[in-house]
Amino acid sequence: MIKIFWITNIPSPYKVELFNMLANYFDVTVFFENKTEKGREDAWYNYNFKNFKAIYADNNYRMIINKYASESDILINADYSNKICIYLVMSRTPVTLVMG
Repeated sequence: MIKIFWITNIPSPYKVELFNMLANYFDVTVFFENKTEKGREDAWYNYNFKNFKAIYADNNYRMIINKYASESDILINADYSNKICIYLVMSRTPVTLVMG
């Protein structure tokens, strides 16, 4: 099965639904930079991770990214403007798709 490693900012409802659908066809791991975002109500988030593995950033984000990026066939970087995603782009990765 093709492994996808996707990096994005927060568990937005529309993103989580997409990840759950993709995981019906692929092995999907999503790396969320944060659990929440300033200015959003808690009810807005979707933490219903049914079919995919979710990981949150912590102080070991480099180790996590290296591990999953090296094990994945496709890497999707949905936010290139912060230190975590810049690190990802600069590190050795499989096929990398940067979305902005």
